[in-house]
Amino acid sequence: MKTKWIGLLLLLVVALGAVGYVWFSDALQVTEIKGYVGGEKIGLLEDEAVQDILRDRYKLSLDYAREGSIEMVTMDSSGQNFLFPSNQTALELYEQNFGAPQASEIIFNTPIVLYTHTAVVDALKAQNIAQESGGITTEDMEARTELIESGTEWADIGLPQLAMHSSYETAGCADIDFMIEGLAAFYSTSIEAEADGAFVLHRS
Repeated sequence: MKTKWIGLLLLLVVALGAVGYVWFSDALQVTEIKGYVGGEKIGLLEDEAVQDILRDRYKLSLDYAREGSIEMVTMDSSGQNFLFPSNQTALELYEQNFGAPQASEIIFNTPIVLYTHTAVVDALKAQNIAQESGGITTEDMEARTELIESGTEWADIGLPQLAMHSSYETAGCADIDFMIEGLAAFYSTSIEAEADGAFVLHRS
C-alpha cells in the first residue's frame, strides 16, 4: 500500500513538473513579427529600453525594414505583420485604399512632441490650450487650430515678443541692393586651398 502511494506521489510530481515546464516555456517564448517602419521611427525601435519592454512585457521582437510612409501604405504588404508610418496622411491614404483598420488592430501610437519655451507654455495654459498632468504638458491641437483660423495673433494671448521683428520692420530699401551685391560676390568667388589652413579667394 505504501509503495502504491509513493508511485502516485511520483506521478503527481512528474505531471506538475510537465505542466510547469510547458507554462514556463510559453512564458519565455518570444514571437517575432515583421513589418515596414517609417524612417522617423527607427531610432525609437533601436532603443534598447524599448526593445526590452517589447521582449519582456509583450514577448515580441521586431524584424523591420525601413520604408517611406506613403510607399508602405500603397505597396503590396503581403507577408508583413504590421505597418508603422510616421504621419496622419499615410493613415488616411491607407484608409482610402483598404478601409479603416479596426481599433483592435491599432496597437501602438507615438505622440507628436513639441519643443518650446516656458513663456509660450504658460500663455497656452492661460488659453486652456495646454494642460499639465503628472509633470507632462499636453496640447489640444484642435483648440489651437481653431485659434489660428480665427486670426488670433501671439500678441493677443500675451506674447507680443513673438509678433515683433518681422522682415518688414528690420529691412530697409537699400538692403535689397546690398543683398544682391553680396550674393553676386559670394557666388562669383572660388576658394583655393594652398596649404593646410591657408586659403586664397579668386573673383571671376
